[in-house]
Amino acid sequence: INEIMNAYVTQPGITDPQELRQAYLRMYTDFDFAVGTFHEVELVTDRENSPYSPQYVYRFTYRSANRLSEQWKGVMHVDEVPYVSGAPQMDIKALPNFVSNWTAV
Repeated sequence: INEIMNAYVTQPGITDPQELRQAYLRMYTDFDFAVGTFHEVELVTDRENSPYSPQYVYRFTYRSANRLSEQWKGVMHVDEVPYVSGAPQMDIKALPNFVSNWTAV
C-alpha cells in the first residue's frame, strides 16, 4: 500500500481533503480505465502478424466550460463523445482539432 500511496499522493503526510480526493481519483481512474485499456492493447498487438496492429490510445483532458458536474471531478469518461459527434450544445473551440486527431491515420 505504501508504493501505491507514494505513486498517487505526491507529498508524504498529505492531509488536505481536496488533495486526497484528487489523488484518489487519479488512482481510481488508472485502476478502472488505464490498466484494462493497456492490458487489452498488449493482448491484441502482441500476437505475431496481428491484423489488429497498430493500436492507438488517447487521453482526453479538455473540460468544457459547459460541463455541469463539479469542477473537482475533472474530465469524465466519454466526455469526448460530443466532440466526435459535433454536438452543438458543447463548447466547440476544441472540436476541429479533436475531430482531425480522432480520425487521423
